[in-house]
Amino acid sequence: MFDNLGYLRLFLGDSQIYLYEEPLLEVDPTEKVINLTLDLIDGENVFEFTLYDLADHATRKEITIDSTSIISNVQPAEDVILETGESIEISFNAPTGGTASYKIMLPFELGTNSEGIPMEEITPGTYVSSFTAPAGLIASDLQVEVVYMGLDGKRNAKIASGKITIVGKIENLPENTIIVGEEAYNIDYLNNNPKAQLKFIEWMNTGNEVYKKTNSNIFIDSEGNPIDIESLPKSIIYFDKDGDQYNFGK
Repeated sequence: MFDNLGYLRLFLGDSQIYLYEEPLLEVDPTEKVINLTLDLIDGENVFEFTLYDLADHATRKEITIDSTSIISNVQPAEDVILETGESIEISFNAPTGGTASYKIMLPFELGTNSEGIPMEEITPGTYVSSFTAPAGLIASDLQVEVVYMGLDGKRNAKIASGKITIVGKIENLPENTIIVGEEAYNIDYLNNNPKAQLKFIEWMNTGNEVYKKTNSNIFIDSEGNPIDIESLPKSIIYFDKDGDQYNFGK
């Protein structure tokens, strides 16, 4: 962008996105370059920019960005639930002869530059690998990113529309967990959270049973009698001491 009188006013569509005014009484010619982040959709994206000078003269420029991805048919396409040790196939289609990888976007690894796990081109243009839920990891709505490097050296990436939830087994709930219906609470969370305490009281007042997992890895009822795990709900949402939620199932 350039103006002899040191004044620049830039619009994207009807929205002003940049303004520069020469601060001195004697204005000088001004040239500016700015960085702008734009949200793109798959396919053709058209943006109209209008630049005004001090005399309100306008220069218009239309820019078209084609963001059509060369990556297609990314799997999983739907949300999936895995237990520890279970696996799911990760795959996508792209031009043959490239290199491919995937990574699971773990909450504590967001923003890393690692390209992840290598994928194999099993048939021309089809890249495949698998992910196995590791022991000790319980998480919800994990995203899968696939990465493709073509013969031209350009990096292409795409996020699968399906997300992965990893559930723990109910028998592996932490010790001193209080089970109230289909929810379970860390004892410290229950002692400090009024909403959880209210649900606990209402649940007990309506004659429902509350269970606890002891430090001996035994589940007991409110009278201290051991119970079979089949007495527990099929699935439970567990709240840890910080209120973070995890899924457990039989």
